[in-house]
Amino acid sequence: MSKTPNLPFKIWYPVLIVISLALVGVGIWMSMQDPARQLRSLGAALLAVGAISTLAALVVLPIIGAINDHSAQMSSHQHKLFTSLDERLQQLSVMLNEISEQQLISDHAKAVAYRDKDRDALRRAIREEMLRKDWEAARALVDEMAKQFGYRLEAAGFHREIDEQEQEIVRRRIDEVVTVVDRYCRAEQWDAARLESQKLASEFPGNDQVRRVEEEIEARRQNFKRQLTSRWNLAVAQHDVDGGIDVLKQLDGYLTRDEAAAMQETARSVFKEKLQTLRLSFASFVQEHNWPEALRLGDQIIAEFPNSRAAQEVADKISALRQRAQAAEAAASA
Repeated sequence: MSKTPNLPFKIWYPVLIVISLALVGVGIWMSMQDPARQLRSLGAALLAVGAISTLAALVVLPIIGAINDHSAQMSSHQHKLFTSLDERLQQLSVMLNEISEQQLISDHAKAVAYRDKDRDALRRAIREEMLRKDWEAARALVDEMAKQFGYRLEAAGFHREIDEQEQEIVRRRIDEVVTVVDRYCRAEQWDAARLESQKLASEFPGNDQVRRVEEEIEARRQNFKRQLTSRWNLAVAQHDVDGGIDVLKQLDGYLTRDEAAAMQETARSVFKEKLQTLRLSFASFVQEHNWPEALRLGDQIIAEFPNSRAAQEVADKISALRQRAQAAEAAASA
């Protein structure tokens, strides 16, 4: 059922009741006035329409009116609700803006309030890295202090302190290694000395003092080599065969291939002279029947000059010499 346009429910509801009652009255009147079937039928129809209209007016229309009132009330309530919600949202938006501004102000305030604490924490962190001897990390934190807090003078002081501590640590470590290296150099253990310097270089790469330790080892090695060379030349000049051979054995580990080739002829003459001296002494002890000494020299010739002709000659006689030496020892003890 559609609404009557532009008429409030309280106006057209009584009008509808009046019209319905009028139809009922007309229907009753027409049914009673004319006994003709046609008029009675029309009156009955009007009576039925009036009765239905009256029933609708008395029952259905109040319900519709109540529904319309309720809808109007609901619409009004919803309008008020939406209006209130919109107002709340606007208030909430204002509050959020205020909170955001306050939070921003709070962050700045906290940054200012905790500035000293942050700086003290950074100082402690720098000290901890210095204690761990992590100089690179300590310098990075010092740079952060200068950049974030602007304390450039304090940062410069930290840099100087870090440099001094690092140099002191390096100096003490170098002194320790130099002591060990000196002991190895005195014992002519050059490989062991170089190994210590390489370990030090791995600890402090690019350090000038460490590089000087390596240079010092090589300088001492070359100086010792020059001393051996001088002693060799002196032994050759003085025909000190035994002394020359002892020096040559030491010098052999220092010579390059070219240096060894240059000394080969002189060394050969020294060894030849040494062998000749041993042969003469051996022959003299044999003639004197000094079998123990002859056996000792014979064993020396075989050991030091195994490929020489003299060694072959001695090897042919060595068994007989050993028997005679044993017999002489038994006779002396008897």
